[in-house]
Amino acid sequence: MKLANALKLRANLQTDLKQQESEIRSNLVQQEGLTPSHDSNEQYQKYVLKLGELEKLIVAINYTNTKLRHEYNGQQKSITELILRIKEIKQMISLTELVISRGKAPTINTASDIRILSCVDMKKYDDKLEQLKLELLNLEMKLEEINWQVDLLER
Repeated sequence: MKLANALKLRANLQTDLKQQESEIRSNLVQQEGLTPSHDSNEQYQKYVLKLGELEKLIVAINYTNTKLRHEYNGQQKSITELILRIKEIKQMISLTELVISRGKAPTINTASDIRILSCVDMKKYDDKLEQLKLELLNLEMKLEEINWQVDLLER
């Protein structure tokens, strides 16, 4: 199975588990004379089995993500390291956008307005933001490509 398929399966299993939990919850007590739409004991057992499937799948995904290496910026990196780099870039984008939005000097409307000056080089931060967004796009595309090329490793 390709890593991308395993990631999709993981998402589906997580959705199924939430749905099963909801069904269990809604059938725990019932008005006298009515019968529950599902047997909670049976649903519970199915939930436990599906949770075991999910655990096994997550272990295989994490194992694959840490063991396989791919070239990034001239270095060999694990998929886990690439994922962490994506998170880091997103944080840097958020901070850079904050600097840009808060660092702009307000427009002076009258001669009596107090002059407020920016303490940062806005051009530098605009350029940095553009670089970060490009790196993020390239890295996300690379990770997507890797996910479709790599086979899931079993432990």
